[in-house]
Amino acid sequence: MKIITRFILIAAFASLFTGCISHNTYSVANVPIVPSEVAKSKLLGENCAKVVLGIFGPFGDTSIKGILDNNRNSKVTLVDYKLSNYVVMYEICSEVYGY
Repeated sequence: MKIITRFILIAAFASLFTGCISHNTYSVANVPIVPSEVAKSKLLGENCAKVVLGIFGPFGDTSIKGILDNNRNSKVTLVDYKLSNYVVMYEICSEVYGY
């Protein structure tokens, strides 16, 4: 019984020093970038999602399609992703630029 109790205490103490690792995969599109189009582009929209403790979530939508549904007559020039890490959660955002 002492061995089991000792093991549980060591495991609980060791868990205080572990961290969460988040891994996000992104899709990549190879599209030629024309400087004149990039110069006149503006932010069309941003969608964000939050993940709590690395396991709960995502809460929200980061799809590019959702941004483009609001801007039907727009031409996309750039897509950017932004990841913000906080103490107990992280937030990932998709930003679409175009004209």
